[in-house]
Amino acid sequence: MRRSIVCLGSVLSAGGVAAAGDYSFVQRVQPAGGAFPFEEMAYFREDKAARESGRSRFVVDVKEKTLTTANRDSETYSVLPLEALRRTGSGTATLEPTGKKEKIAGHKAREYTIAGDRVSGTIWLGYGFDIPAGTREWALRAGAVGPKVPAPELTEAIVKQQKGMPLRSSVTMASGATGLTTATEVLVVHDAAVADDLLAPPKGFKKAAAK
Repeated sequence: MRRSIVCLGSVLSAGGVAAAGDYSFVQRVQPAGGAFPFEEMAYFREDKAARESGRSRFVVDVKEKTLTTANRDSETYSVLPLEALRRTGSGTATLEPTGKKEKIAGHKAREYTIAGDRVSGTIWLGYGFDIPAGTREWALRAGAVGPKVPAPELTEAIVKQQKGMPLRSSVTMASGATGLTTATEVLVVHDAAVADDLLAPPKGFKKAAAK
């Protein structure tokens, strides 16, 4: 929890009025297999999005068409073209509305059933966010928010909804007779101005070759 509080504090201390599309998310993740839950941050501002998770930071720049990955252990960062995030694999997934609605983190949300070759479960998409379509699309592919499962076909199914940000999910990946379930939920959505330094590699990090 300490990391989330520190990061959100950085946003609040930035001052000023949030521009259209300025949001900070605190998301809780319960990994499959009984691993300890953790929290991560996601930031959105116009044509940029970022995810702060443990020892890494990922920054999507839609205008420059780049994905920057920063590693806190080595204090380095690398840059790849956004196209590297496009779906690979042959799996399929679809989302079907259940008709259920509720508020999550202060936003109206709708529930969808997930059906696919490798994935099943439910996801709630929240509405009322002033995030440009292109930023939403690439941020989803970068995993800024949403299910933390290695299933690009599910990400593409969410992208196809055209609107809605993932606010809660429970996704089971096929694995043997039972499968492995990962749960996520956005706990807080804040619409304060996002500081510039949260949308770039940490200061002092050196550029390294992308793998």
